[in-house]
Amino acid sequence: MKYSHISPFSYGLNHLVIDSLNPELMGLNFAIAKVNTDHAVVLDSEQEKLVVLLSGSVTYDWDGQKITVKRSDPFHESPTALHLNSKSVCTIKGREGDAELIVVSTENAAHFASKFYSSEDLASEELVGEEVLDGKTKRIKRVFFHRNTCQETNLFCGELVNYPGCWACFPPHLHSEPEIYYYRFLPESGYGFSEQGDEVFKVTHNDLVGIEDGKTHSQVTAPGYAGFIFWAQKLQDNGKNIDYHLVKEHAWLDDPAATFFPEKPSI
Repeated sequence: MKYSHISPFSYGLNHLVIDSLNPELMGLNFAIAKVNTDHAVVLDSEQEKLVVLLSGSVTYDWDGQKITVKRSDPFHESPTALHLNSKSVCTIKGREGDAELIVVSTENAAHFASKFYSSEDLASEELVGEEVLDGKTKRIKRVFFHRNTCQETNLFCGELVNYPGCWACFPPHLHSEPEIYYYRFLPESGYGFSEQGDEVFKVTHNDLVGIEDGKTHSQVTAPGYAGFIFWAQKLQDNGKNIDYHLVKEHAWLDDPAATFFPEKPSI
């Protein structure tokens, strides 16, 4: 499923997914916040919230704490993140010119300490896929946190940077939790394709797709363009991380020793 949005984004919160209007995504909310020195945003919903700066410079003010962060773009620079519990209220103020941020939220009554994650605090950041499938799944993968590092969270979010012409989430896989993918491209005229079962959606700069639970999915970026993908999932109330399953007919490609054309012989 592909979701429409207003572009360019207005100052304030631009809601792309709202839990009450999009129940198929299991209670996720997704918005792009745009701020500058004259336009601030206050996050005061009684939900668990994750805030990730895409570009620009901002100051976060929450629970008596303040921190200023800067990021030129999500392709070349590692992210930072502010993870807020349902009781924390945060004001986001722009510092220099315009800044854009991702805001993801969901219901979560569990108590945990709100925390700012520097790039060094990420659960992981690694280059993956370079040594398999002729490097056609080469990408940078960044995970903010998961239930092994924050047991109380109901969110699982991260970033992917696809190298030009490469796939992500391949071989196709599925899981019980719905998922959001938000896209940006470098240059902005770039595009890619989001595969969801037998449906395929062309995705461009600032597009967002939602994948219903149990639907197989994968995605590819056009040659010559880098693709940035932010993913967001709501975890189930079972205390576990997500259980992934590869599509059976393509699972053999996940074997590092898999042999394929031109080495694979004819049958």
